[in-house]
Amino acid sequence: MLNLENVTKDIFISRNFFNSDEIKKIRLNLKKNYLNCPWKKTKLVFPHQKNFNQLWLKKYLKVFAIRHYDFQGLILPKEKENIVFNKIKEIENDGSDLLNNTQICRYNIFSTYFGKDSFYPLHQDSNNNYEYQAQCLLSEPDKDFRGGSLILHGKKKISSHELGLTAGDLIFFKKNIKHEVTALENFKVGRIMVLIAASSQIKIENEKSDKCSFVDKSLILMTKLKLRK
Repeated sequence: MLNLENVTKDIFISRNFFNSDEIKKIRLNLKKNYLNCPWKKTKLVFPHQKNFNQLWLKKYLKVFAIRHYDFQGLILPKEKENIVFNKIKEIENDGSDLLNNTQICRYNIFSTYFGKDSFYPLHQDSNNNYEYQAQCLLSEPDKDFRGGSLILHGKKKISSHELGLTAGDLIFFKKNIKHEVTALENFKVGRIMVLIAASSQIKIENEKSDKCSFVDKSLILMTKLKLRK
């Protein structure tokens, strides 16, 4: 059962969706995947894709944020993951705007910001009015990091700080709402979050091979050393 608190007609919150023990296990699983999965430059989305990592925000030889793409459902508790997947399908009335000969591929994206001043600029994930996404913080604001607030630019500007979102709180919002993450001011662990049930429409007949360019080994080594600390 998912208890949702309405913020606006397009934004919902489920508080304490993941408890502290679940978060601890999720972060441990995520760290293992960061250390053991391949690192790639570009994103390929298709059925039966294998999990991979990405150096997400970087400049010159400094890495500010990393991502893990979980296609196989290896990190989150399966029961909780299914609750979110099903709720998004229910909210969207899944497939109402589906293109011909396509299917929706759903997966989870984990992001870890650990560079001071790292941020994500204002953007919009989709123009479709029916699509939703669910995000959840996996580290504690003001304890594990400072700054790094999620700002939603709907009819009224709303921030995760104003909503009092903490680790384990889930927020659903329409993908066509412009949003951003403000810069980290300081951090101990970093800003860790997961986008649950991210979706891409793919052509059913296109089963691509898992070929992708790999990242410079020196950058991967520096990132792994940082993760092991």
